[in-house]
Parts: sequence; structure tokens; C-alpha cells
Amino acid sequence: MRFPKKSLLSLRNLGFSATLAVVLTACGTEPSQTDPEAGQGAASDPTPVAQQVKEVVDESSVGSVTFRVDGEEKSFDYVPKSSSLYNPIASSMWAYPESGSTQSVAIHFMSIDLKKLTYPTELPLPKDLTKPMDPMAAMASVGFGYIDAEGVEWAGPGKIRVEAFGNDGVIRGTFDQVALPHTDNERPDIMLTNGSFSARIASPW
Repeated sequence: MRFPKKSLLSLRNLGFSATLAVVLTACGTEPSQTDPEAGQGAASDPTPVAQQVKEVVDESSVGSVTFRVDGEEKSFDYVPKSSSLYNPIASSMWAYPESGSTQSVAIHFMSIDLKKLTYPTELPLPKDLTKPMDPMAAMASVGFGYIDAEGVEWAGPGKIRVEAFGNDGVIRGTFDQVALPHTDNERPDIMLTNGSFSARIASPW
């Protein structure tokens, strides 16, 4: 399964009231870190998000992600609050090496209500296609995206282990052996391994 490059837009800016089909295609590219309304109408912009010129407003980090890309160790300690979001139908987090960086890694929980699960758990949950499923369960998936320092993008589905998502609003987990295809199918796949993350994606409840 490959995610088309033109659909790699900000999940936050699409709005969580959008149809789930639209949400499921929104995987991989960094969100706007400025105006929450800036993404409206952006789908018609042919310029890749990673190459668009934008002003970045510094925010305090609410988490961090460590992982390896084809064996090269990465530590992204800047997870801005504006790009770390929980919603019953789609939750996301973006992490960067630092504010204003082109590089980013993104994790999207699509058609998954993280507050309704018991932890630890592996996501997406197994599907029994021989039995009827509600639409949310049938379309549940976890999407990953990675943009390198040159703005080159890879994105695709993967599996993840969530250790906890508690009343403090912080989600913690790990991932490994996540193969991501290049969004234009022009470069080799990359492999994300030894991933570990922690981020506040919701207000305490």
C-alpha cells in the first residue's frame, strides 16, 4: 500500500470533521506550524509541502522520537504542541530535530480511538475479515511518514506498539521494521527501526 504524494497534506489542517476516507490518505508530510487555517484549500497547491516557504513559530516541545533510518540513528526532540493531536477518529504527532527543520517523522493513528483501548497493545488491531466489522474497525491503520534533510518524502502503513496512553494525555510506544516507499516511487524504500516515542497529544483528562 502506497500513499500518493499529493495527498500528503496536514492532517490537522484538513479538520477532523472531514470524511474518514480523506483522513486515511493524509499521511506522511509535516503540518503547518503557524496558522491553523493555513491548510484550507492547500490541496490545489502543486508545490510539495516540504518545499513550501513558511514561517515557523517556536513552540515548546511536548515529546521526542528516536529511531533509525536504514541503520542511521536519529533523535528528534522537537514535537510542537500544534502538531500533536488526539481525536476519536484520527490522532497524529510530528517530530523534528529542531524548530524550523526540514526533516521530520510523523505517526498517524487513523480510524482508531486511542482512548478506548487497553494498553499495552499492538496497532492496528488484527482484523477478522470473515466477520462483520463496523467501518471504523475495518479502516483502522497506522501511517508513518519521513522527510529527509533535502525534503525527500517516504510514507506508508506500519505496525506500532503503544505502551501507554494515560490520563496525562501522553502516548508512549515503540516501532520497528517499518518499510516506507518513496512517495514518487523514484527512490528505494527506507526502513525505520528501533523506534521509541513519547508525546503529549491530548490535554489531561
